[in-house]
Amino acid sequence: PGYLGAVPCMQLIMPVLLISGFSNVTGNQILIPSGKDVCFMKAVASGAVLDICLNAVLMQFCGGVGAALATLLAELLQMLIQLYYAHTYIWVNIRWKSLANISISALAASLLLLFLRLIADFNLWLEMALFSMAFFGTYGLCILWLKEPAALEMFDHLTCKWKRLYR
Repeated sequence: PGYLGAVPCMQLIMPVLLISGFSNVTGNQILIPSGKDVCFMKAVASGAVLDICLNAVLMQFCGGVGAALATLLAELLQMLIQLYYAHTYIWVNIRWKSLANISISALAASLLLLFLRLIADFNLWLEMALFSMAFFGTYGLCILWLKEPAALEMFDHLTCKWKRLYR
């Protein structure tokens, strides 16, 4: 009960995990290696300035929720600026079929979990273990069924190792 006040802050700050991951790709793995350090620094500086300004205003009125919102918006701005500078590289290198296969597989596995959540009521740890196995099993089978090249290659590699081990 003592931590319930942190729930809204955590809910606001959680998308930063995804945004930050994408920013890492656009910044550290695309912009910097391609010599666009200045573009990367513009994005980071813009995010920092926005974070400071929003924190100065929002924390007075909203406290921790304001700080979380400021951080979320600053990270989003940084990611969008990096995306702007890296967009030509990103769009030509996306494997759209692979992205669709991965999205369909994740959606199928997520829908199964939603269904299981409606019908199952186990001990928390048992539920987490069963749901994890159900999600990853469904995801793996879907991605193989859709013949995703990276998944097929990994599956072939694993089966070759198993064959060598059990000869």
